[in-house]
Amino acid sequence: WASTSLGPWVQQTTVDAPPGRFAHGACLSVVNNAPTMVVFGGIIGLTAITDEVWLYGVNTSTFTPVPNTGLWPSARYGHVTACTNNLMYVLGGLSLSNVSLSNLNAVPMDTVYALDPTTAQVTHNRIKKKEEEEEKKKKKEQEEDEKN
Repeated sequence: WASTSLGPWVQQTTVDAPPGRFAHGACLSVVNNAPTMVVFGGIIGLTAITDEVWLYGVNTSTFTPVPNTGLWPSARYGHVTACTNNLMYVLGGLSLSNVSLSNLNAVPMDTVYALDPTTAQVTHNRIKKKEEEEEKKKKKEQEEDEKN
């Protein structure tokens, strides 16, 4: 469905649409100089979760799957996504058994994945907590004191 400038909602005809899903993440980005909705994860049916990424070309009404390459977020739902600077960021989520993914992955829950939809490359960064920063600063100050 789409609407422009507060106009009426109009059902769109799409090409190669993926299976329906809910509790997924989606955000608007720019891919190949065109407005593109990037869709990640979610629940398909009532029994399966996915780690699929799909691109929806707003101007063409066409879906394109993004191949899974490199470090990829595990299948999840209920996560948070945001797009900026042509990257989709993914944080958190749950497994099919409603378990926080921080208990299932080698990558901690405080990890943010960044997907470049044009290259299918994924990077990840751990969010530094304020306490960690303060501890690091204190340790550095102690080391400097010991030198003096």
